[in-house]
Amino acid sequence: KPVVRLSALMRLHVIYIWTHDSFRVGEDGPTHQPVEQEAQIRLMEHLHNHRGERSMVVLRPADSAEAIASWKVALEEERPVGLIFSRQNVDDVPAKGESRFEEAMAEIKHGGYVVADCEGTPDVVMVASGSEVSTLIAGSAKLREEGIKTRVVSVPSEALFFDQSVEYRNEILPEGIVRYGLTSGLPMTLQTLVGLTGKIHGLDHFGYSAPFKVLDEKFGFSGQTVYNEVKEMLGRQAQPLNMSDVGTDSCAGRYLFNNKRQIDEPPSPKWLSTLIAHDAPARCDGSTVGYGSAFGDVGWVSVTLAKARCSRFAH
Repeated sequence: KPVVRLSALMRLHVIYIWTHDSFRVGEDGPTHQPVEQEAQIRLMEHLHNHRGERSMVVLRPADSAEAIASWKVALEEERPVGLIFSRQNVDDVPAKGESRFEEAMAEIKHGGYVVADCEGTPDVVMVASGSEVSTLIAGSAKLREEGIKTRVVSVPSEALFFDQSVEYRNEILPEGIVRYGLTSGLPMTLQTLVGLTGKIHGLDHFGYSAPFKVLDEKFGFSGQTVYNEVKEMLGRQAQPLNMSDVGTDSCAGRYLFNNKRQIDEPPSPKWLSTLIAHDAPARCDGSTVGYGSAFGDVGWVSVTLAKARCSRFAH
């Protein structure tokens, strides 16, 4: 790390090559599994030099086409560049048009771009770099079979991506859309891209030894896991509250939808009974102030019940 920092400080055109980028590195005993190393290296992308530039460019290509494109960036850069490669074979990302190679060569300069998309607005945007991109595509295929609209975004370089215009970044990662991240490193590696309200499947441990396909299965790095976790996420998203169901009963409460939107309205007994039926640890016996949270058709909801005529909904 000191060598990398010095080259970044002096703006030297050094190309660093790192391989064995995840937990898939050995099966003969406890291994070092550099799951936190990518996050440490990428911190240099957020540190600026005296010219006001990001002091380093780090690229983790998703497939062979991105690897070639990343080398082109590395050769043309004037700053230090880090190339992070996997140990195992990686499936090539399917082309959106006629040539995957041409797509990668054209898009790599943006740092992040859409590799698989849907018609209209996606239900979920899935983000990764490196070998996890092909895993997202596998999970996306399963989700599409059920009519769930997905977008898969490859972000080989945060430095290049965050140097793009706000308009471009919002086009790739639109606000208000559920985000899911997959990384074989620390979850925080994708935190700036996925945000606090999305979900990141990553690793927070190291040292296990087994064939990489066994570890993939045990640690949940598969299209099936992506499918399961995205389905769970979408099931918890809030739907608009039908205000026609809100009456003027003396049950009063505050609703917290998906940790974002609060509404202070009196719920109807019908709606409240639906909520309480979902195993909410709440009680409202006409005099007691109770509190409950439940997962219903409108998402995760927190409700405070205040001195109400709701004894028939006691739980």
